[in-house]
Amino acid sequence: MAPTRSFYFSSDNKGDSKNTQDEIHRIYSNPMAAGLKKDLNDTESTIKIWQESFKAKHGRKPTMEEMKRDPEIGHLVSGLREQKQGLKSSLNQAFRDMRIK
Repeated sequence: MAPTRSFYFSSDNKGDSKNTQDEIHRIYSNPMAAGLKKDLNDTESTIKIWQESFKAKHGRKPTMEEMKRDPEIGHLVSGLREQKQGLKSSLNQAFRDMRIK
């Protein structure tokens, strides 16, 4: 989840919003976070393509159980939560590191 607004409570950089914005952008250019985000986007894209194909064949959206049982994307659907959690943990750690500085 990307922050929409940031606040910097340190007295030595009071009013220095450029510095704060640079730190926030540095978090999102973190190679690990960027790699996790790319993997997540690729997974979601693959699932979306499969859902559209399913809908074209069957005239309805697939249920979650149908998606999990499908040999083509079942493992992707099952692992999606872990991928999202990994990205969230990586970004949370980057924010914690930023606050410690």
